[in-house]
Formats: sequence, structure tokens, C-alpha cells
Amino acid sequence: MKKLIIIIIILIIISSGIFIKFVYKKPSTEPEVQKITVMMPFIPQIQWAAYYTAKNNGYYENEGLNVEIQYSTKGSAGPIEQLVGGNVDFILTDKESIIMARSKDLDIIATYPIEPTNVFYIVSEKDKNITKPSDLIGKKVGLISSASGAYGNLLVILHLSDIDISDIEVVQAGTAVVPAFLEGNFDATAIHLSQKLLIEEKIPDLNIINASEYTDMSSGHIVVNKYLVENNPELIKKFLRATKKGLEYAIENPNEAVEIYIDFNPDAESKREVSQDLWNAFIEEHHYEEKIPGFESPEDWERTQDLLYDVGIITEKKDISEMYTNEFIPQ
Repeated sequence: MKKLIIIIIILIIISSGIFIKFVYKKPSTEPEVQKITVMMPFIPQIQWAAYYTAKNNGYYENEGLNVEIQYSTKGSAGPIEQLVGGNVDFILTDKESIIMARSKDLDIIATYPIEPTNVFYIVSEKDKNITKPSDLIGKKVGLISSASGAYGNLLVILHLSDIDISDIEVVQAGTAVVPAFLEGNFDATAIHLSQKLLIEEKIPDLNIINASEYTDMSSGHIVVNKYLVENNPELIKKFLRATKKGLEYAIENPNEAVEIYIDFNPDAESKREVSQDLWNAFIEEHHYEEKIPGFESPEDWERTQDLLYDVGIITEKKDISEMYTNEFIPQ
């Protein structure tokens, strides 16, 4: 009986070993892919070629990232709202919007000035005779929204020209700002480079006031929330590293960058030439061929915050060191 029990135990052990051998699955050696989202402040456009190229060429995938590109129709305010709400991981927005958000104690931090030059403008048709800020007095000026970078730049230009915002009529047209201008709904429009080129396609000869002649506020930063900086800095490094590679490739291969963009946005096929012109202008305006974006100084941020405070866009100044970091700038 004792021998029988021993035999049964041995058989159980052997059977267990066989079972374990069959059910045990060797851990996968495949790297884990993390799904993340990045939100742009407007509808699909070629100016975001860095992200399309990084995704298309596998730069994000090489970093273990599956990136979804989302869009807002609310200008800079939309992405900030989604970032603060925890609905997206990265956003693109302008410096003044970051400072405005920080003035309201929203915990967002700029990590990379991917669009380092001010590419906002006030444009009007020649017959309106608007060639300088004082010519805007008593006129209708259209823009996306009062939460957009265009509005911030408009306020700064007016302030530096000793003009009050109440001296003009501001029309918030949303994403329809370009067709509304072309239909004659306002005298001038405060817009980004991308909208300016769309207007020039229809009206080549315009009067243009360059915001860069009044302020050096940068147009686009990649921004995250404070939680990500404190809890997952490696994710930020991966995303920025891949995005920078995408930017470099799109600069070196501008025609291919447009092809990739159209793959992501087939509706743009009918405006291929416009997209090519825009991307070429974007490279030129941001001086990308001379230098890829990099470190920013606290003086740049102090100067912009002081200007926004003087204009009245913000009513309280905050600690500059909490608004941006150079820690994650890809080399």
C-alpha cells in the first residue's frame, strides 16, 4: 500500500511537470508599445509635417510609441483644455497661451520650442489701406478666437502702438476665419502663416503687418502636464527625440514631407501645390535650414510674460521656471 501511494505521488509530480511545460508561456521579447496622443491646435495641415513624418517613418515606433494625432477646432485653448483634463499626453500651443494658462495655475510645462519664430500676421486687402496698426482703428478684425495666439499677438501689436482693443471690432470666426475674410466679412484678419498662404492663393496682393516686427514670441511649443514631467520623463524624451527626427527628415525632404502629409490627409491632394508652398515657407520663416530649435533662455520667457502683463492679457506674473524646461531638448 505504501509503495502504491509513493507511485501515485510520483505520477502526480510527473503529470504536474508535463502540465506546467504545456501551459507555461515564455515571456515575449517584443518591446512593449505605449499608446499616446498628441493634439494640434487646428485641423490637419502641412505645418505639422514633423509628426506625420515621425509616424510614417517609424521613428515613434522605434521608441516604443504608438502615436495618435488629434486636432482641435478651438485654437490654442482646445489642446490646453484637453491636456489639463488628462485626455491627451502632448499638445502643440504657443508661448503666450502657455503663460496665460500658468497665470490661471494650470500645471502645464513647455518642453520643446519646435516652432521658434513668430509667424502671425494681420492681413488685409489693398483697398482697405491698412498698412500700420493705427489704420485698424474703427475696423473689423477677424480671428479664430480670443483664446488664440493670433489674438494675443493682436493685443501686443495694438498695445505697442498705443491703441486700445476697444478701438477696433474683434470678430471671432472660428475655423471659418479664412473663408469669412474672403467673403468680406471683416476688414482685416489676424492669422497664422498657414491661413495667410491660403488667403494669398486667392488674393496674391495683400497688405501685411508682421507680428515678428513687434514681438519675438515663438509660435509653437510641445507641451505636457506637470504630472508627466514628474512621473514619466523618459516618455517625454522618447517623444521629442522621435519628433525631432521627423522634423529633420521633413526639412531635408520637403517634397516627400508633403506626400506623407497627403497620406494622412487625403483631402489635401487637391491643394498639393499650396501645401508645398506652405511647407517651404514654414522652413524659411522658422530658419530651420540654419538651425534646428533648441534651448530657450529665462530672459525670453520673462520678456514675453512682462509684455502680456503690460497688455493686460494676464493680471498676475508667475514663476518662469515652472512654465518651461530645457531638460528634455533632444540633442
